[in-house]
Amino acid sequence: MARANDLTADGPEHADSRAHLDKLTKEHGRLGEQLDALKQKDFEDWEEEQIEHDGPMGVWDALAEQVEKLVDKLESHTPKKPR
Repeated sequence: MARANDLTADGPEHADSRAHLDKLTKEHGRLGEQLDALKQKDFEDWEEEQIEHDGPMGVWDALAEQVEKLVDKLESHTPKKPR
């Protein structure tokens, strides 16, 4: 998330990327709240829900994949900064 934020400039050419990053940031917060709620559940309840669904890691993986795609897109259109 930090890399995507660093690569997103303030200019109008990055408006779509900033909007996408804002959406992903909100989703990250929402998923963090869900994960915290899952941590509060009894193990048996959590295990049953995980079996019924893909589980919290599936959701995190999907979000991470979207962020990685955004970073790749931004890096391919942004000159590299010297380190």
